[in-house]
Amino acid sequence: MSGRLPELLAPVADLAMARAAIAGHADAIYVGFPEFNARGRSALLTATELDEIITLCHRHGLHVYIALNVLIFEHEFDTLVGPLTEVLQLRPDAFILQDVAIARWLAELGVRIHASTQMTIADADSLAFYSQLPFARFVLAREMSLDRIKQASEKAKELRREIECFVQGALCVSYSGQCLTSESFGGGSANRGRCAQSCRFLYDVVVDGKTVARNQYAVSARDLNAAPVLDALIDAGVDCFKIEGRLKEPQYVTASLLYHRNRMQGQRRDDTSTVLTPDLAFSRRSFPGWISGVNHQELVDAQIQSHVGEFIGPVVQIGRDAIVVQTGSDNSSASNSQNDIIPGDGIAIVNADGSRTGASVMQRDRDGDLMTLKFRRGASLQSITEGSRVFRNHSVQFERHARSLLSRDLPAVPVDVSAVAQIGQPLSVTFTTGDGCSVTVQSDAPCVRAEKSPLSEERLKAELGALSGTAYTLRTFRLHADAPVFLHQREWKKCRREAVERLDLIRSAHAPITEVDVANALSRIRERSATAHTGPYAAHAIDQQGQVISAAPSAKGATAGRLHLLVRDPDHVILLNASEVASVTLDFEYGRHLQKSLDILKEKGIRTGIATYRVMADGEDLKLIEKHRPDVVLVRNAGALHRLKGYPAELIGDFGLNVANSISADFFLDQAGLQRIVPSLDLNAEELLQMIENVDYSRIEIILHQRIASFHMEYCLYAKYLSNGSDYRSCGIPCHSHRLSLRDPEGELHPVYTDFACRNTMYRSKPQSMAGHLQTLIKKGVQDFRIDLLDESKEALRHLLDRYTSALAHPETGRSLIREEGWSEGQLRRNERSIKHRKAARR
Repeated sequence: MSGRLPELLAPVADLAMARAAIAGHADAIYVGFPEFNARGRSALLTATELDEIITLCHRHGLHVYIALNVLIFEHEFDTLVGPLTEVLQLRPDAFILQDVAIARWLAELGVRIHASTQMTIADADSLAFYSQLPFARFVLAREMSLDRIKQASEKAKELRREIECFVQGALCVSYSGQCLTSESFGGGSANRGRCAQSCRFLYDVVVDGKTVARNQYAVSARDLNAAPVLDALIDAGVDCFKIEGRLKEPQYVTASLLYHRNRMQGQRRDDTSTVLTPDLAFSRRSFPGWISGVNHQELVDAQIQSHVGEFIGPVVQIGRDAIVVQTGSDNSSASNSQNDIIPGDGIAIVNADGSRTGASVMQRDRDGDLMTLKFRRGASLQSITEGSRVFRNHSVQFERHARSLLSRDLPAVPVDVSAVAQIGQPLSVTFTTGDGCSVTVQSDAPCVRAEKSPLSEERLKAELGALSGTAYTLRTFRLHADAPVFLHQREWKKCRREAVERLDLIRSAHAPITEVDVANALSRIRERSATAHTGPYAAHAIDQQGQVISAAPSAKGATAGRLHLLVRDPDHVILLNASEVASVTLDFEYGRHLQKSLDILKEKGIRTGIATYRVMADGEDLKLIEKHRPDVVLVRNAGALHRLKGYPAELIGDFGLNVANSISADFFLDQAGLQRIVPSLDLNAEELLQMIENVDYSRIEIILHQRIASFHMEYCLYAKYLSNGSDYRSCGIPCHSHRLSLRDPEGELHPVYTDFACRNTMYRSKPQSMAGHLQTLIKKGVQDFRIDLLDESKEALRHLLDRYTSALAHPETGRSLIREEGWSEGQLRRNERSIKHRKAARR
C-alpha cells in the first residue's frame, strides 16, 4: 500500500449500517460472522442478510471482512462446517480471527485471514510469532503508542504483512483478549462475544483498607479519536484505519468516515468535517488514547461511562434559567462558529460529584469565548456549580445533515464507457470502473451503413450513460466508428442493461464457490494434530545443560498428580517443601526479592520458575529470566514465546495464550515448542474435558485454585488515585507502599496488583476451585496441577497445601472438598447457551 492513504474500515451490523458505510466513502467494512463474533449483542445476521450486505458493498467497490473473532470450543468445529461453507460461498474478502485453530483451518482453504486485536498483538515479536501462520494483516492492540506502532509496522513490512490500527470508538481498559472480568463476574466471556462491560460499572476505590473515592467509573476508559495523530500514523506505515462501533447507529458510521477521510486528505475545517463530528453521535469524551503515549490522568474520566458528546467548556456563571460557559479551553470543539450551538441542541452537564443534568437550549448568545446558554423557564439547574463541565450530546445540525446524507442515493461508482461501431459487426461496448473491473458486451444485430439518422456520439452517450438506479455513474465516453452507421435503439439499451448486469455480477462476486470442501480441510488438520500428539513427551523438556529431562509422565489412569505453585508473595516461599510441590514459579511485582527466593527454593530442592509479563512491549526484555536461568518459564504472551525459542528450560504456556481447543493446543505444543499448556479460562468443565480428550493428556496443566486475573491494564489505578503523575516517571511509585482495591456494586473487594512494567491486574475477590473435577481429570491422565497464590496469609497457605495435597492423593474427595470449604467453581459450571438462543429468549 506504499504511496497510498490507509484503507478506511467501517463497522457494520446490518444493511442500514452498510449503506451508511457506502455513504461515508468507506474503503471496506467488517461484519460479524453469524453467532460467532466478538459483538454478541449485535444483530444476528442470516446468511441471506449477509449475502445482501456483501453484494451491495462489493458492487460499490468496498471490501468485506468477516469477524469470526472469538475462541472456538472443541464441540463447535463440526457445528461450524455448514455456516462456514455458506459464508465462504458469499466470497468475503477476508476473515478477522482470534483463534489459531480457525486461522489454520481457513489457511488450509487458501482464504485471506487477518489477526484480530483479540490476539493481543502488542509488540513486534508477537507479530513475528503469529507470522508462522499466513495472516495477511495484524490488528494491533489499542494500548500501543506511536513508537510501538512504528516498530510493529517495520516488522510487518519486513515480513510483507499489513497492520491495522483503531482510530475511532470505544477503548477497552483491559488488553483485548486478556479480559476475564465478564467471565469471572457473570459467566459470559469477552473472548466469546459476551462482554458484560464490567469496566463501565461504578466502583469504590479502596487504599490500604480505606475508601478514598466512592461511586467512580474508575476503569471506564474515554473514547478514542485519533484525528490529531492521523498524519503521524500514516507516516508510521499503518495500512488500515479502523473505526469501532458495530453496536452504534448508522449516522455514527457515516460521520466517523467523513470526519477521518477529510483529515486524511488534509481538509480540516470544512463544513462536513465539523457538522459531522462523530463525537455528536456517540462519545465518552474522546481523545487520542494510548497513541499519544501513556497518561494515567487522562485515560479515564471517572465521572463518565456513557454518551456525553462533544466538550464545550466549564461553567463560569449560573443564572436562574441560564449558564455561562467558557469555550475555547481544554480542546473545546464546539467553539468553532461553523459548528456552533443553536436552539434545540441538547446539553449534558457533568457536575463535580459525577451527577448529570440534561437540558435543551432555548437561546444561545456569544461574547468572545463566553457562551450564554438559556433554557426553558424552570429548568433544573440547582445541582450545577462553577466548574461543572458542559457537553453537547445532541445537535440539530448534525441530525439534519446526517439524515440528508443517509437519505440520498448511494455514491455511484464512476465508469468509463467506450463503444466500437463497425459496419457488418455487432456494436461492442466496454464498461470499465476505476478499480480495473471491466466487461465487454455486444449487440445482437450488426451495425449497417446509415442512410439517415446515423448513430451519433451524443445520442449513444446519453443512452449508455443513463445509469440512474444502478451503482454506477458515467465518467467518460468514447465512440470509435469507421463510417456513419445505424443500429436500432433497442440494441443500445440491451447493451447497457447487459453491461450493468455483468458488472454487478463480477463486482458482487456472487458466483458460489463450490470447490471449497470445508469439512475435508478440517479433517486434514485434525489428522495432522492427532499425529503430532503421539510424539515423545519429553522432546520439549530440556534442562539448562541442554539434556532431556528424564522424568516421564505417569500412566493414563494413575491416581496421583504433581502440584505446582505460582507465588506472588516472597514470604510464601519460606513455607514450602519439596515433598509437597513439584515446582514453584515466581510472579513478583518487583525484582528485589527474586534472587533470595530462588536461592531458598534451590536449597530446598524445589524446581524454580519465573513468569514472563502477561503482555510485553517492545523494549521490555527477559533479562531476569536470562540472569537467573530458572528450570521453568511460564510463558504468557506470544512475543515472549518468540524470544524464548530454543531456550534451555521447561516452557509452560499460560492461560493468556487463549488455547481453547485441541487444534490450537497442537500449534503451541508441537510448533511453538511448549512442553505443557494451561487451557483458556473461558472453558467450562465440560468443554475443558472435551478438549483434553483430543490432546496429549501429559502436556496439559490445570489451575486447581486461583483468584482469576480479570482486568489486565496498561492503565495504572495507583498513579491515577495516589498521584498527579501521568506515568512511572512522575507518579512517585505509590504502588511500592500502598495496596489498592476496587469494590464493585455487590460489595466485593477486588485487589489490584502491578507488574515490573507498571501494568495493573485486578484479581477476583473470591477464589475458584477445580477440585470437584479432579478425579475425572486424573482418570483421563492429566498429571500437572497448579495453585495460583495471591495474598493469602501463612495459615491460609498451609491450609490450601494440606487440602490439595490430600485431594491429589485421594481425588475422589475433591467434590466434598468444594462443599466443605465453600469454594466457588465459577465459570466451570457455566451452561452457556448459543448467541442465537439468548437472542431468541430476549425477543
